[in-house]
Amino acid sequence: MNTIEKHNLWELDVADFEMPVLASFLIEYMSSETHDEEIAQSILKSHIATQSVEGMVYAKCGTCHCPVNFIARNATTEAHFRHISSKAPDIDRMKMCSFYTGTESFFGPGDIHKAEGQWHFKTKHFLAEHIRNIGDFKNVNVEKFIFSKDPAVDSRRRPDIAFEDLNGNVFVIELIRWWMNPEVVYQRERFFREEGINLIWLFAPNCEELNATTMNMILYGSASSREGICPDILSRVECNVFILSDEALDDMNNHKRITFDVLYPFAYFDEITSDIVVEKRQALVDINSLNLEPKNRLPFSIQTSTSFKGAIKAKTLSERKNLSDLYRTLRHLVYKDLTFKFESDETDCLSIVDIAISTCKTKKYQHQLYKYADIVKSKVAKAKTERVTRLRRKEVATDIRGYRKTIRNLLSAIQTSEREKDVLILQDRIQNIYTRSVDYHSDPFLAFFVRVESKVKNKLSLLQAERDNINSTNQRSMQNHINEMNLFVKELEEGFNDVVADTGMLDMKEKRIVRDARKYGFIESAEHLESLYRRVMNNTQKAYWDREYPSLSKGWHSEFRYKPDLDKAFNLKSMQTHRRDPKRKQIEAYQKNTHALLINFSKKAQEYVQWVYSEMIKADQPALSSLVSHEQGSVNRVKGCLEYMKENGIEAHYSIWEQLGLIKKGINGVNSGTPLYLVITELNELHQSL
Repeated sequence: MNTIEKHNLWELDVADFEMPVLASFLIEYMSSETHDEEIAQSILKSHIATQSVEGMVYAKCGTCHCPVNFIARNATTEAHFRHISSKAPDIDRMKMCSFYTGTESFFGPGDIHKAEGQWHFKTKHFLAEHIRNIGDFKNVNVEKFIFSKDPAVDSRRRPDIAFEDLNGNVFVIELIRWWMNPEVVYQRERFFREEGINLIWLFAPNCEELNATTMNMILYGSASSREGICPDILSRVECNVFILSDEALDDMNNHKRITFDVLYPFAYFDEITSDIVVEKRQALVDINSLNLEPKNRLPFSIQTSTSFKGAIKAKTLSERKNLSDLYRTLRHLVYKDLTFKFESDETDCLSIVDIAISTCKTKKYQHQLYKYADIVKSKVAKAKTERVTRLRRKEVATDIRGYRKTIRNLLSAIQTSEREKDVLILQDRIQNIYTRSVDYHSDPFLAFFVRVESKVKNKLSLLQAERDNINSTNQRSMQNHINEMNLFVKELEEGFNDVVADTGMLDMKEKRIVRDARKYGFIESAEHLESLYRRVMNNTQKAYWDREYPSLSKGWHSEFRYKPDLDKAFNLKSMQTHRRDPKRKQIEAYQKNTHALLINFSKKAQEYVQWVYSEMIKADQPALSSLVSHEQGSVNRVKGCLEYMKENGIEAHYSIWEQLGLIKKGINGVNSGTPLYLVITELNELHQSL
């Protein structure tokens, strides 16, 4: 489970609480005034460390009674509770605990991060030398042991810098750049507090980025851990930490004084979010401005409790005002007639009740407020019932109007329908609506259905009478059609002796008879007639071609002579007839069929050119020589035919002329004695460029 889920289930025994509390509650309790997770974690860590150093336990697992710590893996991960296995009263019981994770700490046994480096060394010597040069301080020492004044206590500390002012106030400075164990922090603070020495934790300039965990623990925890745990702890203590910033160093270089940047929290109440907002501020301070009370606390310069008191007071007043407004709103709802149009209105009203109940913490008003809340809830339930009833009635009325409208539309379609089948389908739809609307069958609605059914029956009677009349007429028409179709089929089967002069009229007749055959259901007869008509017309055309143009009708063959047929065809095409000439239609029919023959012959000739071209492109040397030997005469003849046809208006595709040109180059190359491999190479290059 993740950290949030774990904290929502884990019960802890905490020193300041009579009953076990959830881990999530303890974290929220620490930030109940500020809602600042950073502050809450710092205070909580400090309390745990303080009690541990004092030999006591602040929080322990409610399941296995093992002391717990509040730590994070690093500065960027979320802090969480963990068992301290080294202090477990029963190791086996701890290992069986559902919340035990198998390790005690992320940081190992070291007190602080070891990588202090050159900054720590240079800074402490610079500060010591600067303090000596000021002249207002004495006994300036670097890393000199300070022993406890109590002879019964064998304790000592070696601060980075120790010195004394002219008024007898003793100061020690501890430089911090990296993370420090919370217990070590408290041990040092307790030692110097017992010795009456003012401890100044002095952080590196970028410590808020590198070591925010330790900085926040000292900023909030060192002050708050000396007081009893309570939500408004920050309004009772002063929270300051000191930073050796670049500005402070510049000031000390320019003046004979000890200057630090003090980082302190400033709290204010945000009326928009209704939360206390805590922001960090900084200011340059002189060491002589510090408020000293070494036996009780760390030195501070900026009083921070005032802003927290003001923010808490403003929040309290805001909550009271909000509660007062909610109370008046609730009272108004008690005496108001509630009518809701939407479900959201009910939700909003109940939300006001819930907020008022959850916000009211004062027992003085709870009884009356709960009484009002019960009354409003009862009125909301009643208003909801009325709204649902109104909505249902409206839905019923809408449904009935919809049914009536649909039936009227169907009835209108019935009145305009011309087919009995369509009327019967629409009648079934009306009957389905009658069945679906059984829940709405009132007397007026049933009377409406009776009137509609009567009109439908009248329409069916009219259509049935019309159908009988149409059937009689259709029977005569169908017999006439059968007779006409049989005569036309007989005519086609006998065939035509010559090209039909007026094919347009014949086509129209064929299409009309086929259409009527399909209308009367004679599908096979219609298909037979279409096939017969196409076959007879094609045979008639073929017979005309074979009779008048015996060579052209056979397509392209190298041994045939085409000039006589072509001359005859082009002479016919060029013939002009007078519009009153009785043979005009027959001559135009000959011209049309002759043109079709010329187009067909041109196509066959072009296919021959394409074949020769294809064979030449893919031929090797022997194949090329053989191809030229056999086909060069035919190529010359086909070229002559195509040119002659072009002169008379029958064009070949432009690519055919390009292919003929390439074929001619190949033939000339072979005939001129050019090496065949060179001819093939040139042909391929020309082919690629086409």
